[in-house]
Amino acid sequence: MHSILFHGRETFAWKANLHAHSTTSDGRYAPEELIALYAEAGYDVLAFTDHKKTNPVSTYSGRGMSLISGIEMHPAGPRSILWHLLALGVPEDFDGADFPDASAALTAAKKAGALAYVAHPYWCGLTPAELDELCEFDGLEVSNSACRYNSKNDSSAYWDALLDAGRRLNAIAVDDTHRNWDLFHNWTQIIAPENTPEAMLDALKQGNFYATQGPEFTRLSYIDGIFEAEFSPAEAVMIASEKHWGHCCCVEGRRYGRVMPDEVSEVTSIHFERRRDLASEVYFRVIIRDARGRYAWTNPFYLDETRTGE
Repeated sequence: MHSILFHGRETFAWKANLHAHSTTSDGRYAPEELIALYAEAGYDVLAFTDHKKTNPVSTYSGRGMSLISGIEMHPAGPRSILWHLLALGVPEDFDGADFPDASAALTAAKKAGALAYVAHPYWCGLTPAELDELCEFDGLEVSNSACRYNSKNDSSAYWDALLDAGRRLNAIAVDDTHRNWDLFHNWTQIIAPENTPEAMLDALKQGNFYATQGPEFTRLSYIDGIFEAEFSPAEAVMIASEKHWGHCCCVEGRRYGRVMPDEVSEVTSIHFERRRDLASEVYFRVIIRDARGRYAWTNPFYLDETRTGE
């Protein structure tokens, strides 16, 4: 957990792994072992998302963490590809074993009160158009630790393709824990005033979080058309928006454009105004990269939803 100034209000960002498998399905670790590993590593939130099975998380000791009841569902998909659909906040007795198709699985999860994310679409071999045919999901995994080994862990191109198609989707970063080599490479910082499962799920629903491999945002603000961010030292800062629009604010020690005019070795903040510095008409999102090559991604900020300063 770290402090963050979010749209002018000081609150907290809680460290969460939202995709984990235990011995309930095909994971190496028993639920109690998984809890101990993440608690000792300083996590605040852990979601159990075993394949086609839920866990009785209310009976587990979270060792100070909020535990979220989840499941990974696998209905048949296009071109003989199985869907990997992550549902967070399902009841512990939710039956996620068999669905005729992805739409039925997502409808059931949403009816049960869950949030739904498409897991590692790049690794699955799906196309953005195939994802766009689905309606009832809230976002996707932008980065997944378990998919690093065939270089298909980064699904940001899918995210942008769906945003460009008009979908309003957020993105999480996860471990997808199965074995020890999956641990602690990606996580989601959930921005909420308190650490309870209910507060975590509500913040996810509102889009109040960011995905990361290590870098931290300590300020995120988009008020009256002015965007401000502060973060841990970064050697690259990029703004992505629809189609080819965007900015490279800083890369390899050089700042570019009107947003960042000076040459520096690292940056820890950016500030820009919508009308002066942003050609986008729909949305923008910010990506930072630290000296170790680790990334963090904000959710999209939509230009028709700028907040009003008090």
